[in-house]
Amino acid sequence: MLAGLLALTVIAVSAAGIAVRYAASASRQAANASRQHAIALSRQLATESLAADSANPFIARRLAVAAWRVFPTDQAGAVLASLLMEQQQQGILPGDPANLGLNAVAFSPDGKLLAVAQANGYVRLWNPVTGQPVGAPLLASTSPQSYVAGVAFSPDGKLLATAGDDGTVRLWNPVTGQPVGSPYS
Repeated sequence: MLAGLLALTVIAVSAAGIAVRYAASASRQAANASRQHAIALSRQLATESLAADSANPFIARRLAVAAWRVFPTDQAGAVLASLLMEQQQQGILPGDPANLGLNAVAFSPDGKLLAVAQANGYVRLWNPVTGQPVGAPLLASTSPQSYVAGVAFSPDGKLLATAGDDGTVRLWNPVTGQPVGSPYS
């Protein structure tokens, strides 16, 4: 009887070992299948991005970013880099990463700065030649859920005026990014 119990114990332990090994193998296979699915989806999105580029460049760029986020394949990286270089060559500046929207734009009189009023209360200055931001964003509207409704440069380019949706106008020194005087209401 003792030998029978010992034999059953050995069989049970062996079966448990096989089950654990099978479960680990199944887990690895599931992880590999999930990874392969993500790679395939990334490549599909990258391909769709290239197909959409001529008809709708905005959608093409969003698809390329989605492809990279799903899985950073070489194909997704190449498409993303290609579209961004094309965008820069066409003079398109990067948008607001939070996708909060843009309300107004204005070029300085000498054309060396572009002021962009964003729907998050900030104004961003850009160098239109390099496509790079100039300085830190200007917090032009400080009340919650407010936005910058308009921007304008003075004729000599030494002042930048921002208008908030709350009716407040602020003047800025575009070189230093500092406010000039008190806000007007």
